[in-house]
Amino acid sequence: KVLILTGKLPTFPDTRNGAAAMTTAQCRYWSITSYDVDWPFAEIKGMENTSVMDDELVLDKDRHFIIVYSRKEDRPVNATKENGVTWVDWGQTTSQSLSLRWISVGPEWNMPIAPNEINLPWSKTAWSGTQYDMNLIGTNNHNGFLGDYLPVAHYLTKEEFQKLGNQFGWKDIPVWK
Repeated sequence: KVLILTGKLPTFPDTRNGAAAMTTAQCRYWSITSYDVDWPFAEIKGMENTSVMDDELVLDKDRHFIIVYSRKEDRPVNATKENGVTWVDWGQTTSQSLSLRWISVGPEWNMPIAPNEINLPWSKTAWSGTQYDMNLIGTNNHNGFLGDYLPVAHYLTKEEFQKLGNQFGWKDIPVWK
């Protein structure tokens, strides 16, 4: 099986190559990092396994992305940049967790849907919160607070993904049931 994430990337400044000035954008930095939750050789669980950041993603004209995670031997042949896909080798680890980082420093970096402590307070977004509302960010769809900016997980076999062919977009990825 392969894990596919689809979503929309907020705008970010182009600062990797030493730009003289940082332009205004929706966030300062965005990334998704996977962690090995069963790392057998470390005393601390959660060793970083992979990370893909904002300027490494393949985007369509509307800033939507498709990220495919798989082992090298399970990489679908159509999981390529030419097909609008960012492919990530998740290695041999089978138990992984994902962490989304959306860094914004307000108020000039605060957009109406920025996932911060004002818009998404702990009390409403954490399972342990006193007013937890899973509809804000706790569902695997684009219907919550972040809309298309919340990555949605899809889980397919290599063959199912390859059946998409070479002309597909993020909306063509089947919903995970």
